[in-house]
Amino acid sequence: MVKTSFKLAQKKDLAEVIRIYNQGVLTLKAAPDVEVVTVDEKEEWFEGHLNSQHPLWLMTDLQNQVMGWVSLSKMYDRMVYDISVEISIYIDEKFQGQGLATKAITFSENQAQQLGYRNIVALIFSHNHPSKKLFKKNGYKHYGQYPDIAMIKENIVSVDIFGKKI
Repeated sequence: MVKTSFKLAQKKDLAEVIRIYNQGVLTLKAAPDVEVVTVDEKEEWFEGHLNSQHPLWLMTDLQNQVMGWVSLSKMYDRMVYDISVEISIYIDEKFQGQGLATKAITFSENQAQQLGYRNIVALIFSHNHPSKKLFKKNGYKHYGQYPDIAMIKENIVSVDIFGKKI
């Protein structure tokens, strides 16, 4: 297993975060965009993660090469949901299959607890079987599904909801 460090993302890291995110976009099963995005398009989103309550961490190896990233996002813009966060994980395709996503989940759960959260939720396209398997393996329960809620290219797809009390 690759030695991994987590560090809070900084403004200078945006281009690398978007590079890895766009790999997920191109798979048509990992990212909620259907076309690659630009740094300018995601700048406001990224700045929202440069705070202590909804952070984004880079996963780096011993040479400080970015292997992926994980973020905690606000579930909804209503105060009653502030005890829960949504997790997003994106691993560079060169490093997939090495257990990094599992490390990201474990790290994020610990960080979320320290930030006072009680629940983590993952929204996963129903056809993204590897991600669903990953979260099940890490103790997440299938809470339900938003059937036929999204369109990727010409295909109507569902979104599965996984969650875990932490």
